[in-house]
Amino acid sequence: MTILFTGDHGEIRGCDARLALVTLVSLLQQRASELNAMEIKVLRVLCYLAELQHIAYSLEQTRTRRLILRAYNLGYQLATAIDEVVPAPRKIGRESWKGAGFHNITVHLPEQLELGSLRSTVAEQAERKFHFIR
Repeated sequence: MTILFTGDHGEIRGCDARLALVTLVSLLQQRASELNAMEIKVLRVLCYLAELQHIAYSLEQTRTRRLILRAYNLGYQLATAIDEVVPAPRKIGRESWKGAGFHNITVHLPEQLELGSLRSTVAEQAERKFHFIR
């Protein structure tokens, strides 16, 4: 499966991770009738992530008030869906374990979308950071 997403370069880049998410969601949706209740909840989390990813990489021409509102709503739905799937650890607070990346996706992504196109700002900058993680 790794070779499918990395190709000849042998390392997972941001674009490879995005492709893996979309492919995984597509495969799970095809088999949705075979999934149990917990697997359906996990699929819902992945669908929310895939839709937020689609919004983050959408073109400037598609940015509308409706899309911005959808990004805010998806952030909330993602947060509640993750709370259903993953129990919060006892030693640290519920919000602390999710990390800054989760906060950036659910809070700052819609705010940035109101200001301008995410495709040219947040998405490409984040991909440059992920390039160094191996």
